[in-house]
Amino acid sequence: RGVKDNYDLVYGRPGDDLRPDAPKQCIFTREWGDIVDDWYAHNALNRASRAWGERALTLQALSLSDSYATMFRTTGKFIGGAQWHPFDHQRGYHPDAFYGGLFDAFRQPKYARYMFRSQVPVDRQVPDHVESGPMVYIAHEMMPVSAADVTVFSNCDSVRLTLYDGAVRLTLPVLHPDGGIPRQPVVFARVWDPMEARRYSYGQKEGWQHVNMVAEGIVDGKVVCTHRRMPSRRSTRLQLTVDWQDQPLVADGSDFVVVTANVTDDNGNVRRLAMESIVFTVEGEATIIGNACIGANPRRVEWGTAPVLIRATHTAGPITVRAQTAYPGTHAPAEAEISFESITPTLPACRGIDTDTEASPETSTRTDHNPTPGIRINDHDRQQLLHEVEEQQKEFGIQ
Repeated sequence: RGVKDNYDLVYGRPGDDLRPDAPKQCIFTREWGDIVDDWYAHNALNRASRAWGERALTLQALSLSDSYATMFRTTGKFIGGAQWHPFDHQRGYHPDAFYGGLFDAFRQPKYARYMFRSQVPVDRQVPDHVESGPMVYIAHEMMPVSAADVTVFSNCDSVRLTLYDGAVRLTLPVLHPDGGIPRQPVVFARVWDPMEARRYSYGQKEGWQHVNMVAEGIVDGKVVCTHRRMPSRRSTRLQLTVDWQDQPLVADGSDFVVVTANVTDDNGNVRRLAMESIVFTVEGEATIIGNACIGANPRRVEWGTAPVLIRATHTAGPITVRAQTAYPGTHAPAEAEISFESITPTLPACRGIDTDTEASPETSTRTDHNPTPGIRINDHDRQQLLHEVEEQQKEFGIQ
């Protein structure tokens, strides 16, 4: 009450500028793209954990694409909006985690991240830390359970999709509809058939090498970028990567970095359907955050990867992280290790550092830990609390 009369900008939704009672001010959406079914269940197309796989991640990306498109249907008075947090997180007011991020809680990207990347024009001048230039990304893993349709994100003029080393070749434009998303996702309908792929991999000697998919981004008639996919074969190795986010690991006793174990085949293709558990160990000036009690170490593989948080000690120096499957054997994926270093802090500590109480590596795999009991309530009171949240959020969502 009183907002329209006293503020230069009002919150609203796409289309509010077309209503008969539209405010005279510009309109901004404070959160968009979260199309929840109701305030109790919290199911939504735009919410997808990486662990749910290809179909869920594709639906999330396409849902956010549709929501983004509505923001361009404006008289000019609707000027934009803000999306929810880019990372999956636990908000606290609802028991379910929020899986609407473009990345998971460990900063691992989902398909939606590449949909938004495709909205950056090829020739746009952006800051050095922002990715730019032509791009093309295949949101498809070529698995037996993969969809027949192949979705590709690109900011080029058109996309050429080639399968089986040229046996299938298709080209579609990247559409730029008026009053819609600047660059629509490109969907090649019904081009993936695992039984067709099997004709090569099963019926021909070394035919598995022909089972691949290549997307080429074309600008002004020239190929300017490519993305290649192959189905993953048998899990044979682990690969470790460090997600630096362009920041060094500072030896201040609290800074940490994500190290991810990827389960791959001999060619480095991530085995998305892998189900191993990964045991991490660390040597040097670092510790592992968490242990088996919270599923941090060993870590169950989800969508082909297992992340772990590596925290620096108060002493700068070399760090080595090793990963192996929880049940090693002759045919288990080969273990891996990666080494890096932390740096000396540039700022002094706010308190004295007691090296005798430095946290020790939390690499225990014990599961007999008995956590301190939390607050326990009966089913009736629990349901009452959830319904209170539901009613509060209904009022919050009414415009």
